[in-house]
Amino acid sequence: MTTTTTTDKPSFVYVTYITTTAEKLWEALTQGDFTEKYWGGRRVESTWQPGAPIVYRYDEGRKTDITGEVLRCEPTTVLAGVSRGWPGILSNLKTVLETGKPMPFGNWDRATAT
Repeated sequence: MTTTTTTDKPSFVYVTYITTTAEKLWEALTQGDFTEKYWGGRRVESTWQPGAPIVYRYDEGRKTDITGEVLRCEPTTVLAGVSRGWPGILSNLKTVLETGKPMPFGNWDRATAT
């Protein structure tokens, strides 16, 4: 098992550019009502304190399939954590923030997924 601390340098950093405000992006990353829109119906839960778990629930909160950990958090400025699935999630987040609609494929949009 590998442990990561806030002083460790990440082995990989995802970068994406989104046309939005820092406040709207922060809301999109940290509020369950918003994460449902781009994370396949999953609601994020966390206290956003370093070391706190990040949990994504779906099926009306009965199921959890993605978890992570907050490494660093400075509201509207820095949110660093450990989790998985970021390339697709960031692409869908960008799409939701810029168009108001999620990408229409796979599990991103549970209402229309087949």
